[in-house]
Order: sequence, then C-alpha cells, then structure tokens
Amino acid sequence: KFLYFLFFFILILYANTFLTPWILVDPPNITENYPLHITNLLPETLWQTLFAKPFAPGTLERPVAYLSFALNWFVGQDNPFGYHLVNLCIHILTAFFLFATTRLLLQTPRMRHLAERDVLAIALLSAVLWAINPVQTQAVTYIVQRMASMVALFFVLAVHSYLLARRAETPWQQWGYLLSCALFFLLGLGSKENAVTLLPSLLLIEWLFLKREDWFAKLLFRLLVAANVLLLLAATYYIIDHGYLQKLTSPIGSRPFSLGERLLTQPSILLFYLSLLLYPSPARLSIDHSFPLSTSLFQPWTTLPAILAVAGLIVLGLCIRKRWPLVSLAILFYFINHAVESSFIPLELVFEHRNYLPSFFLFLPVAAGLQWALNRSATSSRLVYGALV
Repeated sequence: KFLYFLFFFILILYANTFLTPWILVDPPNITENYPLHITNLLPETLWQTLFAKPFAPGTLERPVAYLSFALNWFVGQDNPFGYHLVNLCIHILTAFFLFATTRLLLQTPRMRHLAERDVLAIALLSAVLWAINPVQTQAVTYIVQRMASMVALFFVLAVHSYLLARRAETPWQQWGYLLSCALFFLLGLGSKENAVTLLPSLLLIEWLFLKREDWFAKLLFRLLVAANVLLLLAATYYIIDHGYLQKLTSPIGSRPFSLGERLLTQPSILLFYLSLLLYPSPARLSIDHSFPLSTSLFQPWTTLPAILAVAGLIVLGLCIRKRWPLVSLAILFYFINHAVESSFIPLELVFEHRNYLPSFFLFLPVAAGLQWALNRSATSSRLVYGALV
C-alpha cells in the first residue's frame, strides 16, 4: 500500500512533465546518438549500445544507462513521452526503496527504542519529503539525468540488500543478499561513476547503527574497511595519474576556472545545495546556475566562512553520532555522496541533479523530529498537535 501511495502522489506531482521536450545535452546523448537507435533486440545489437558514449564511440562508459535509452528508442523512437515515463517510474521505485531502507535502518540495534508505528511514520514521511522536493525535478524531468536517478535506485537497492544480509539468520540468506548487494553496486557503476560512494556509505551505516557480534558481521566490517582503503588508494592514484595536483592553477579545458578555483568554490556550492533542499523556492531553481567563482580564500569573502561551515558540519556529524545518529547520518551521508562531483573531477561547477543521491537521508531527522513532537503533543496540547499534523 505504501508503493501505491507513493505512485499516485508522485504521479500527480509530475503529471505535467511527460511532454517536456529534449533539452541541452539530451540530443547528443540520445536523439543524435545513432548507436542507440536500435530496431531489434538481438544480443549483438544490444551489445553495441553499451559502447555508445557520445563523441567517443567504442568507449565503455555508463553502459546500463545507455542500454536503457536504447530500449526506450526501440519502443518509441524520439517521442519524449516514453523516456519521461521511465524516468518517473525510476523515481517512484527509488522513493519506495528509500522508504523500505529507512525502515530497516530504524529497526537496527541503535534505534530499537522506536515503536513500529513510529518507524513506519518516520520512514514514510522521510521518503515523501525527499521524493517531492522540487530540487529533484532536474534528475527526473531532464531526460539524460536518468543516469543520476538510476545510480540512486541501484544504490538504495544495494543498501537495502546489505541491511537484509545483516538481519538474515541463515548463511544462504546472508550470502544471497550480499551477492545482490554486489550486483546492484555493479549496475550502479554502470549507470554513473559516483556509485563508488556506496563503499564509504555502507561503512558509515555500520559505524552508526549496527553491532558486530557474530563472525559474519565482523567479516563484513573487515571487508568494508579493506574495500574503502582500496578505494582511497585508487582515488589517490587517479589524482596523481591525471596530474591534478600539478594543474591546480591551470584552466580546465575550455572552462573559465582552474581546478584549484573549483575546489575553493565547492564548499559554498555545497551550502547552496543545502539551502535549495531546505528552501526550494521555484525562483531559486535553475537548469544552469551562475555561481560566483572563488579565486582565493578571501575572494569572495564568503569562501573561507563556507569552508569553515562545511568543516564544522562534518565535525558536528562525527561528534553527535552516539546521541543523535539520525542527524549524524544525514550530515555525513550528504557530504560523502557529494565527494565525487564536488572534488578533483573537472566537471561544471553546479547542477541540481547532483543532490538526488546525497539528499537521501537529509529529511530523516526532520521526519523523526516531527514524529517526536506529534507524540509529545498528542496528550498535552490538541492545538499544537493539530498544527503539527
């Protein structure tokens, strides 16, 4: 019944987007990307769609996303309706599994003080607040940003499978769920590269919510630590191999900023993203934001305060992990999952769709706080209770 609720709620909100036309980089990725224009479903035909990166034919990059575009083309060619329909279905499924995953998190040892009624209410409200936030429009309605929504869907499916593996009682169930977690991780990587943040995210969930009392839990924790060490080494090698440390002051291709300037600007952008998520006024949303570039710690003056604010939020998330694990999760998960697109990767400065995955648990403490206030006011003040409802 929760899936039905999310389906109809989100469908109503996005009903006016089905005929939104192709925009910006949609054409080069889909309508002008001829390897995707398939007329049959033969294995060799589908195989070629995995290497359909625009301007780099034969390159294997985001193959799962391009395969989905090819299947859309097979059914409806260049009619945008079918693409929007698939994007909306992905959004609905992501919202549902975010609800299911949040429910599992709220049933972990650290959260067992919550009644089942409260668990359901908090998980559902948290998922709804995430799903209906206007900032998500870019990841859902901008067709090519299916890449962002697909990686989020596989990401939350992987977390859901991992939590089921940690709850399982038999070895077959444990390893079965763990295998499905690995499969969803690979599908996420095939949709967009920022799926790699699943590894530190799972380690964060282990640290905040789970106990390691049996051999399987201890083994998983050690594997996660080893995987994160390898990820850190791989990231270090990537940065050195691409010479990013030597290019901090050099322009990034044709973009009007250097890598160092991009890194200085990102803390301000991360705070801007937070402000958009908490106050998503339509006047503040845009497909292409013009953001002031930080050229030094003091130019503009907001640069250093933004860096200190981000550092302060991270320290806060670490310090309150025992008393308020939900707030800690919201903060640390947000920054962990912005780490790829807000770091050394020489991308454009700011896009709203980058918040789709990092904002998963941002509304969880909000929902928990509202539920706590409802419980407190139910017997003490009918006026306050009614206002909260």
